[in-house]
Amino acid sequence: MTLEIGNSHKFLAYHIRSAHLMFEVVLKNFLDDKAVSKESFYILRCDWVSPETSFDELAAHAILSRGDTEQAIEALIEKDYLSNGRQDGYYSLTPQGASLREKLLSDYRLQIARALKGFSDESIEMALSTLLGVQNNLQ
Repeated sequence: MTLEIGNSHKFLAYHIRSAHLMFEVVLKNFLDDKAVSKESFYILRCDWVSPETSFDELAAHAILSRGDTEQAIEALIEKDYLSNGRQDGYYSLTPQGASLREKLLSDYRLQIARALKGFSDESIEMALSTLLGVQNNLQ
């Protein structure tokens, strides 16, 4: 699609949505043979900097509803990828979960690299800065 200078703002929301949907399809295809749901993937890829992470932190970081977060956590506990923490409402990655997380993230980075092929670091930084600005404006 060719955009006229000065009219790009009219197409930005459409292309944000389009890119998001395309990434969702790539993620679904990527996860199909890994027996992990998209929601579980989002929980696994959370920033597990402390040994235990709260339900609310996981839901916020994964950008999932309470119901989707509950289902994903239950599925991950059932598969022994997560365990209940010492405090109620806190969870920890099991060694199997940490191993799966690293494998999934490593493989997914390859998918992201494919999507960003041909773009300079500067243009990626500019796109990220723009998208973060749009998010901030909508909050």
